Amino acid sequence: MAHPNHPHRSPGDGGKFRDPGQGLGRRPIQTRLPDVRSSAFREDARRQSLAVANSSWAE
Repeated sequence: MAHPNHPHRSPGDGGKFRDPGQGLGRRPIQTRLPDVRSSAFREDARRQSLAVANSSWAE
């Protein structure tokens, strides 16, 4: 049974992670891809591009 404060840990496993990938800080693979043809996606991408272009990262 998982510990209530740490659902991915078991109280008797010495605090080790059950999933070795999770112990290394890996994230699950993203399976849903955005619809790049949608106007909402393109508007958001444009807004982010303008924000980056106007930030201190653009030199």
